[in-house]
Amino acid sequence: KTVQSLLNVRQLVDIVEKGLINFSTPSATIVQPIRTVVEIPSQSAHFFNMPCYSEQDRALTTKLACLFPNNCNLGLPTIHAVILLFDCDTGVPQAIIDADYITEMRTAAASAVATKYLVNQNCKILCIIGSGAQARSHLIVMKEIFQFSQIRICSRTKANAEKLANSTNTQAVIYDCVQDAVQDADVICTATNAVEPILCGKWVKQGAHINAVGACTPQRRELDSQLMQNAIVVADSRESAATEAGDVILSNASVYAEVGDIAAGKVTIDTNQTTVFESLGLAIEDAVSARLIYDLYKTHEAKIS
Repeated sequence: KTVQSLLNVRQLVDIVEKGLINFSTPSATIVQPIRTVVEIPSQSAHFFNMPCYSEQDRALTTKLACLFPNNCNLGLPTIHAVILLFDCDTGVPQAIIDADYITEMRTAAASAVATKYLVNQNCKILCIIGSGAQARSHLIVMKEIFQFSQIRICSRTKANAEKLANSTNTQAVIYDCVQDAVQDADVICTATNAVEPILCGKWVKQGAHINAVGACTPQRRELDSQLMQNAIVVADSRESAATEAGDVILSNASVYAEVGDIAAGKVTIDTNQTTVFESLGLAIEDAVSARLIYDLYKTHEAKIS
């Protein structure tokens, strides 16, 4: 609750954009190894360790996160995480931050950055596929940053989609069929636990933009090969996409650019073409978010003391 009370969506999107630009800038001092992934086969689950150091952001962190897809059957969040923040000069631990909400919101913030630069200017229809935590965060952030004339939510269980709409005070059209939900949609956010593709290229209109956030391991995918091979694919990290993104690996797709390069103006994209943002989630996003939260907390404490 403390993290939620301190976090401002627009402020978070701005700082995540800066972090992504720094990440894609060779001269920036950012050390971020590929995350360590421990598989838990009995639960089809994964445990992640995501360290990062950013000199520009004065952030030294590591995030420990669990992804347990079967939790949705238990009424529990599928992602649980904490971030450890250290002093950059002394290595002294400064904070242990509950990162469930940060993970949800910084992922959606990265999608908002990608959408800002990749979406066609005539976008009117937003479609959220999924009804869990990431679907919720994407709905909240997209509503805050962009203006849509229609919002659609698609879930296998219509009641879950309706619950998401009600809990976010969203006037939405509810679907349980992806093909119907994405028809003529301008921005599509896939936030599911799918293993096989749930979004097909033949259903997506030319010039649509897709934020693909659900498939973060090499064995999982949300988008079919036709969509991945025909779209302009942008990633948060080329290296991560090549080694971790099932959407990219299983379709033999190529990554055109990193979103940080586009945000920095080093690469331009024809937004009349269909675009895909392949989001793996980067430790730099956690690092800048944790530093933001910690600084806001210290300021808040100073005011009331």
